[in-house]
Amino acid sequence: MAKRKTLEKKPVFLRLPEVLSMLQISKAAWWVGIQKGFYPEFVRISKKCVAWRIEDIQKLIIDEPVLSCAEVLEIFPVSRSTWYAGVKEGRYPKTVLVAGQGRKWRLSDINKLNQTEQTKGKNNIKTLDDGNCFICGKDNPIGFKAEFDINPAHRRAMTTVRIPGAYQGWQGITHGGIISALLDEICAQACIGAGMQIVTSEMKLRYRAPVPTGSVVTVIGEVVGERRCLVDVKAKMELDGKIMAEAEVIMYRTDMNETPRGSE
Repeated sequence: MAKRKTLEKKPVFLRLPEVLSMLQISKAAWWVGIQKGFYPEFVRISKKCVAWRIEDIQKLIIDEPVLSCAEVLEIFPVSRSTWYAGVKEGRYPKTVLVAGQGRKWRLSDINKLNQTEQTKGKNNIKTLDDGNCFICGKDNPIGFKAEFDINPAHRRAMTTVRIPGAYQGWQGITHGGIISALLDEICAQACIGAGMQIVTSEMKLRYRAPVPTGSVVTVIGEVVGERRCLVDVKAKMELDGKIMAEAEVIMYRTDMNETPRGSE
């Protein structure tokens, strides 16, 4: 009796546009999810072409990933306090109760939130230096015209400026907004010197002592960490060696390209 030949079932693959259409997420969110281990790895089907097994995508749809708060903040560029305030106010997604894990956020909800923010134009900010920056612009008649000592290897920047009397708040005391602007700028310069294109996302300030107008202050900023498209920078303002103000700043990188080359 002749044996029947069993035909092997060939695997079915999906290209990236098909995957994104099925999951309704952006390309950037998809690649970030792969890097974080939320989504399945691709299969290279040729030298310049990758795809995903259809069964992996189907399983992903059925078993939707959920995230802790720490994982959410790696994807969405805000502080923990800002995130929880947004959840309470209804601006950010609500949690879901997951058996054995407590309250989590659906990855799909976070991806939709990211897409909404991108639609608002945050990722499409075009920055142009026209020489009129209040701190560093050479063409700004009322600005500082600050010059910076940049150390790209240490991702550090420093400047020394004299604060004019016109920049006071209370009599003889530098306005807090001026101090804030200087600390913000030094953080930006530390990032720019390291080859990053950035905008400020968040800033936390601590004023330690009043800064007299007419003072010559030194302002120092240094990159201390990175989280995908976020850059953590610390800055301080010194007067005669004494720290007068400090800042912790989160910069948002507008030059990030999440998609690996050759993976279209």
